[in-house]
Amino acid sequence: MIEEQLLVFRERFAMPRKTVITHQDAQNYVVEEKIEDLYLLIDRFGYTKAVDSTSYSKIQEETLKEFPHIVRIKSNDKLCLFTAEGNMYQLKVSAIPRTRVKDKGTLIQTMTKIGSENILLYIPYDIMFDSQLLFVTRSGLIKQVSGVEFDTSRTMVAATKLDDGDIVVGITAMSAKEVLSGHMKVIILTEKKLSLGFPLEEVPELKKTGKGVKSITLEKKDQVLYGTVLNDKVETFSFDGKEYNAKKVRNRKRGAKGQNAAL
Repeated sequence: MIEEQLLVFRERFAMPRKTVITHQDAQNYVVEEKIEDLYLLIDRFGYTKAVDSTSYSKIQEETLKEFPHIVRIKSNDKLCLFTAEGNMYQLKVSAIPRTRVKDKGTLIQTMTKIGSENILLYIPYDIMFDSQLLFVTRSGLIKQVSGVEFDTSRTMVAATKLDDGDIVVGITAMSAKEVLSGHMKVIILTEKKLSLGFPLEEVPELKKTGKGVKSITLEKKDQVLYGTVLNDKVETFSFDGKEYNAKKVRNRKRGAKGQNAAL
């Protein structure tokens, strides 16, 4: 009975196939990633939040003062963190939660294995790769290192070689234009309030595994408090919440003794 009905239906409703079955190679489906500018807001405790450009433009200036570190970065980039202990850590921007400005953010130590190390420099990987980095240590060693040295897929690498008990007290990123300008001045400050200035050209470029060369001849029981490099036309610079007069830092040869100067 059922078979007879099916035959009747086939004769009544039969029609040619409207689709064609052909053999085709499988096509890969590619998801296009949207790349955008983000701003990373990092407070003094290390709480970090990522906001888009539109949200950032609406933040009041007084609110921005609460964040000592503000990094503009691409959404597909990595954030590089250099520490006083001589290490570099990498963190994918995509791993940093996007939040509202009023939200607390996420502690950066929980997103990396940085632990209790002291972060001296936050810099996007894309900028770091094209930069020249100046390292200054507490014992007075100094060197330049090309950003290419830190091209790695590892989340942590040693950024410099340190003697036992030594730490990095200053890391400054410079563009190629700045390095080649002939107008960059290295400034060294010590705990005994001595200072020394000398041209960047006197600092050699070394591998990241190198210790560096002498930047200043230290007195007994003295050590370097801070080291940086800036354009010789710049009149002031800041360190540890204080402003100093760069013009009063006298220029001498690298490795000379520091001099007293009311900065």
